[in-house]
Order: sequence, then structure tokens, then C-alpha cells
Amino acid sequence: AVILDLDSLILKPLDDLIDSIILGEVEALEARKRLPLHGDLELPKKIDAFYTRDYNMVNPGGEEYAGVQGGFLMLRPSEEAFEEYIDI
Repeated sequence: AVILDLDSLILKPLDDLIDSIILGEVEALEARKRLPLHGDLELPKKIDAFYTRDYNMVNPGGEEYAGVQGGFLMLRPSEEAFEEYIDI
């Protein structure tokens, strides 16, 4: 699932993000290398979500505490979570 604010403007294809979530770690290796990561982050073997952070809302030097900015969110579909919602 991809969630975007109405005022979002996508300037590049999302293929590498989608491949990194859907494909396995080995199959998505090239896509993962092309992702623009903030700092020296290392990606986990299984990626369940990508999101943006709101760096404009923190003081300089406090970037590690930047909150999630809801303008862009990409989630891995979960059959288990879907079944939980059906049971509610």
C-alpha cells in the first residue's frame, strides 16, 4: 500500500522502493543499493515499510529524533493483519 498526501509530487519512479519491499533480500540487492538513505543506515533483511521523516521540525543536531511525516508511507501488505480486521 502506498499513501501520499494530496500535495505530494513524485519526481522519480518508486520501483526501487517497491522492489525492496516485495522481493527478497537477494533479489532486491540492486534496488536496495540505489535507495537514497539518510546517514549510515543499514537496511534490515525484511523491509515492512518506508516513510518520510519531518526534519524541518527538529533543531539542528536532533535529526535522530525527527518524527514520522505522514506525507508518504509505503507498507508491505500483510495477510495476517487483513485476517485480523476481518475477524473484528
